[in-house]
Amino acid sequence: MDATHAIPPDTDPADLVPVVVGGHLRAELGDRPVTAWLAGQLDAALAQLTDRLRSCVLTDLWYLNDDRFRGRPALSVGPPELNALTAYLADRLPSVLSQEGVYVIQLDLEYIALDAACWGATHEATATACELFEARHLGAYARALAERSLANAER
Repeated sequence: MDATHAIPPDTDPADLVPVVVGGHLRAELGDRPVTAWLAGQLDAALAQLTDRLRSCVLTDLWYLNDDRFRGRPALSVGPPELNALTAYLADRLPSVLSQEGVYVIQLDLEYIALDAACWGATHEATATACELFEARHLGAYARALAERSLANAER
């Protein structure tokens, strides 16, 4: 395990931003590396804004079946057929960038809903979607997460 992603056992799940990869073998082999990369990019962006939040790479099965995570804002990586969270989000979030039949980035640009999804028709296309998300949307997404976390902490 990369030391930068070691999570202390006493970490409050409210301080974690799930970056969700499919638990399917094809997703684990093909999408997990870019998911880990995107989680690292998110951590770097969050570190500039808050010391409270950090990412946590989880499988879709873990995220959807654990009450501590389900319903928390999450960044889903991988296509709907390999990631149940992406399948759930597919008709709930608008597409903000896509190349038909190749990749899709889904995100609420008003940041009311703080879920996002990056996926493609192939693992390489999913990686492209993640790279484009990082370049075009990650900064604003991280700011929205930090602002929401601060607002929740003040309650």
